[in-house]
Amino acid sequence: MKLASLAAIAVLLAGCVTPGPEERAKADGHHEMSSEVVYKPAKPSLSAAQRAALCKVTLTEAVAAALAKVEGQALNAIVEIEKGKAIYEVKIVSHGKVWEVEIDATSGAVLEVEQDDDDDDGDDDDDGDDD
Repeated sequence: MKLASLAAIAVLLAGCVTPGPEERAKADGHHEMSSEVVYKPAKPSLSAAQRAALCKVTLTEAVAAALAKVEGQALNAIVEIEKGKAIYEVKIVSHGKVWEVEIDATSGAVLEVEQDDDDDDGDDDDDGDDD
């Protein structure tokens, strides 16, 4: 059963399954669907090349820093821009649990270690342990 749960988590993390409107609404803290249409202009997103140019730390170095913090197997890593700063988000499976480790893409410093929950309520359970 653990293997099936782990496989399901891996599929979700790989982006093969995307949540529907109800799940996205619940994740955003809304429990009822609304028929109201709100226009929000999209932020101009950076291309992969532009995000890569912001990174001084390589992907390999970021994954190594994350694995030094949480022993396990890296599932994936992405670069996100948060408040104008490039951040690697590395997902790691360790002892049947999924962790997200944020790495500063400029310095290589570990910014946050957080255990992902699997109850699909949109929040991440943080155990408070950054080891």
